[in-house]
Amino acid sequence: MNQIIKRLFVLVFITGVLVLSSCSAGETESQVDESEHVSEESAEKEEQETADKEGEAEAKSYPRLEEAPLPPQTIEEALAYPTGPLAGKIFAGHEALFLHTYKEELPPLDDNFTEEEITAYFNAFLSLVFENFPSPENLIQDLQFQMFGSSDTDERLQFKENFNVKIILDVSGSMADEIDGKRMIDIAKDSIRKFSSALPKQANVGLRVYGHVYGKEASCRETELVYELQPYDSSKLESALAQFEPTGWTPIALALEDAMDDFQAYPGEDNTNIIFLVSDGEETCGGDPVAVAKKLAESEIQPIINVIGFNVEADVQAQLEEIAQAANGAFYLATNEEELYNQFRKTEEMAQKWKEWREGAVADVTEQMEKMSDTIWDFADEWYERFDRMNSNMSNVTRALENEGYISFEAKKELDGRILDFSSDLNIEISRMHTELHMINHQNYGETVREIERIFSENIE
Repeated sequence: MNQIIKRLFVLVFITGVLVLSSCSAGETESQVDESEHVSEESAEKEEQETADKEGEAEAKSYPRLEEAPLPPQTIEEALAYPTGPLAGKIFAGHEALFLHTYKEELPPLDDNFTEEEITAYFNAFLSLVFENFPSPENLIQDLQFQMFGSSDTDERLQFKENFNVKIILDVSGSMADEIDGKRMIDIAKDSIRKFSSALPKQANVGLRVYGHVYGKEASCRETELVYELQPYDSSKLESALAQFEPTGWTPIALALEDAMDDFQAYPGEDNTNIIFLVSDGEETCGGDPVAVAKKLAESEIQPIINVIGFNVEADVQAQLEEIAQAANGAFYLATNEEELYNQFRKTEEMAQKWKEWREGAVADVTEQMEKMSDTIWDFADEWYERFDRMNSNMSNVTRALENEGYISFEAKKELDGRILDFSSDLNIEISRMHTELHMINHQNYGETVREIERIFSENIE
């Protein structure tokens, strides 16, 4: 009996173990199946997210890839090249801005790029950081002014019997605006006082204003000669400057026409005639100042026309530059009192050379040549500073994009090679420009010295 009970107990125990094992195995299989299902769902989700991102990248357009201009190969092309949105900034300290801009404007780039694709990518890459390089035109104009008195240069810059300066001043309503707490009209008046008082006593100066009359109709049909062409007289000039305040509109064309009448008695054959047009705005009375400037330049007056944009916006600057170009003159931008007076000061130096010529003295052109040489070096330094900043920014961006996996190592390598090639070529052009400017300076120096010696000899005889 005991044996039977033991066998039944063993049988029940074994059966229980088998049942428990079966349950445990079922639960394990269920858990495995569930885990595999979750993994599959996760993989599918990641796959879908990757596909979505790729789809978004494909759907997003990158117009800069097609619209970016070819890299400039000459100084002229560099000056005409559009300024990039990141120009003037340094990557260090603006990393987030640079990377955001590049990712918005350019797509990711892997190893599978064609020659055409990497070329378009580099062109667009460059266009984002291309700097606004200064034009050498005004510097060349200054070099020509340095030759003032030489018979081999522009007839307008040869020594003449009389030296006449006419200032045409914008007195429109916007001249009441302030720069550093001082009204623009007061800055202009102070500069005119300082400039006029520094001219040789034998020189003549005159002042014509426009925009000084209230109301568009009246303002657009009138300019006024408040100080006739004559030697500097402190009390008379002060009285003239007190006559007007910022009021009206901007009839630049009419002011230039009236200035032409002012000079009718001073033909260029016997007179050095200089005109300063100082304006903070564009023509607002429907005139054509470009056409009038061209007519004035071609007249017997033979004026040297300097156009000064006083704290102007880019669109206004464009018209004033066009006026200067039509008059075969120079445009200068002045944003404060010091810069405004500095443009007048250049004519003071010309007047001083004229005075020395009249008195039979030999001008110290060596000092002038050395001063201009320093100016050329400063100009070149400004080019190289912007050039180096642009190249450094591009190299830093390729490194950062590659680190983030946005572009591949091979893409970075190709872009870096193109940056190096472009930089080397443009660097050669900058060096050539720098050398040519120094050559012009030394050539002018030699010609001016010879001319002064000739004049001096004639005066002795």
